[in-house]
Amino acid sequence: MLFCKLPVDDLLRKRAEEEHQSIYNLVNAIDKNTNDITLLKQLANELESHIRFEERELFNHLQKKITPARLELIEKRISNNSKTIDEKWNDVFWEIKK
Repeated sequence: MLFCKLPVDDLLRKRAEEEHQSIYNLVNAIDKNTNDITLLKQLANELESHIRFEERELFNHLQKKITPARLELIEKRISNNSKTIDEKWNDVFWEIKK
């Protein structure tokens, strides 16, 4: 929902999409080689690096490039989807149980 709001040749968009693909490929490789500790460590490192990139660079860039009105529409769409998805979970692992 966010990347498509940036030009296709936007450098940060390209980086994010490439990193997402790399993470996806690693997850698939791990799925086929569940005991490969090297792949697991590589995934952990790539995830940490990518999350830092998103938090420190990409999200700031998106806020500068996408209008506040459009960001609000995206937020509403995500919020609505999230509620629908949340209702389908049997194991609500994110809720604190008392």
